Amino acid sequence: MAGTRYVGEHLLLRATGAPVALRLGVAPDLPGPLAHHNSLPASAFDLPADRFGAAANLIDVVHAAIARMTKRPQSVISPVGSVVYARRDGRLLWPLVHDLDVWCYVPAHHLDGRSLHRWHLLLQEHVYEELRDRGVRTRLTWANKYVNLVDADGSLRMIELKLAHEQWLTEGLARIHHRFCGLRARRGMAFSLRPRLEWAAYSAFENHYPAPASRESFTRLVADIPPQAAMTGLQFVYHENLAAAMRRFGPAHVLESHLSDARLQRNGRGVWKKVLMLAVMRRDERLRRTALARLLAPAVGGRPSSRSDAVRSLIENLDALSTVDSRDLAAWLTPVDPNPLPLQVSEFREQPLPAHEFGGTALFDDATR
Repeated sequence: MAGTRYVGEHLLLRATGAPVALRLGVAPDLPGPLAHHNSLPASAFDLPADRFGAAANLIDVVHAAIARMTKRPQSVISPVGSVVYARRDGRLLWPLVHDLDVWCYVPAHHLDGRSLHRWHLLLQEHVYEELRDRGVRTRLTWANKYVNLVDADGSLRMIELKLAHEQWLTEGLARIHHRFCGLRARRGMAFSLRPRLEWAAYSAFENHYPAPASRESFTRLVADIPPQAAMTGLQFVYHENLAAAMRRFGPAHVLESHLSDARLQRNGRGVWKKVLMLAVMRRDERLRRTALARLLAPAVGGRPSSRSDAVRSLIENLDALSTVDSRDLAAWLTPVDPNPLPLQVSEFREQPLPAHEFGGTALFDDATR
């Protein structure tokens, strides 16, 4: 029954282009003025020598590459994705990291004279050179200049660099209300003719590491963001990643997951990674542990009934994630507790809000894959 309802709702959302429903809890009291608080130290992004041939810090490498490229020392680096949240007891779980997504914010006037696309290609070459000079095993693709880390077993992990103007951190917040968080989406690059300003927007959930020469200007930039705008940014990140999880588990995925263990494993992994990210964002330790256990469990075959149970579990978790207490999101606007995330035990009280927060003209791009 849950699967039939999920498929029906999914088909309706895709046909109508409506946003995925998000039910927000009680509006919290917001602090102000804002100050950014990272949840991880820069050392959390050290590349291990036993895996990549030499030790290097990813944040330092990208800062150095930008300084070499622009001949100026100002930049803000923000790693996102599984390299941030796929962790247990503070350790990065490399088997869950397919690629390393890194936003690179540079003052716009430092990127004059070339298109952003050309600067992006140049940045990739400089990151490759920085890693190579430090002894890290790396490979640069010939056509697109993609930087890949070469693991000890020869497998590749791409460093997906996203170059943006520094002012997009605030300009993106203004664009969010013109963005649907729906099922009809496709990829678009940050340097395209219609750049993903909303994905470059400031999010207190993400970690931002300014270079020494940019610390003062970044602090002022964050302090000037209205707390409600920052809260809107947090809600958007949650909402869009919930929609991305549903895009990865459409009606065809549901059907083939019932029929094949291999397809269930592949489809479930993509969904559980999004569930893991959303669990961290809503500070739900119980769900975070469940998602990690599912992602790290070895692939095993099962009877049709066990496959049905696994599919139902995915659907039930996606349905539960469509309701979130805004107070849990607002906690990212305050200093992050260095201790493990607390168990989520507070009672949820629904606020009389519409089923979705963000509407407007649909922009067909997707930074979540």
